Amino acid sequence: MALTYLIAASDVVTKFTYLNTDEALIKNDHIFTAQYDHVKPKIGDDWYDELITEKATSFSAANQTIYDNYLKDALSWFALAEAVPNIIYQSGNQGVFEHSPEFNLPTGRKGMQQITDYAMSMGDSLIAAMIDYVKDNLSSYPLYTASKQAELSRLGGLLLG
Repeated sequence: MALTYLIAASDVVTKFTYLNTDEALIKNDHIFTAQYDHVKPKIGDDWYDELITEKATSFSAANQTIYDNYLKDALSWFALAEAVPNIIYQSGNQGVFEHSPEFNLPTGRKGMQQITDYAMSMGDSLIAAMIDYVKDNLSSYPLYTASKQAELSRLGGLLLG
């Protein structure tokens, strides 16, 4: 079965117009990891599978709303977070090295971590807003199931119940 990606590298680069980034540096693996590790656990397997199926054909009206208003941007942030090491570092036959453009200073590990943390935080905020919207409109999203992991994250590590 072929993998279906909910966004493309061009979506990530377009979202972040301040990036002068070659789309080729944002790999499908980054996008897959963004959707599989950062979205699927928060929405449940059934709804995730429905979104993947509908992406290949056509989104329902409810899922199109979620995609347009929350999911596409959240995935772009998550994919950016996953791609940052690939953007900043390069590997070749002489090992791993930082990009060193002629007129810019490379960020280094601390800067890379700040960018990654910021991108993850932005994606998490969008997913949290999406979940709040879904909870307010549960009849339109019958396949949504709150995961214990998502609730654990939301409660700061305390799982009540």
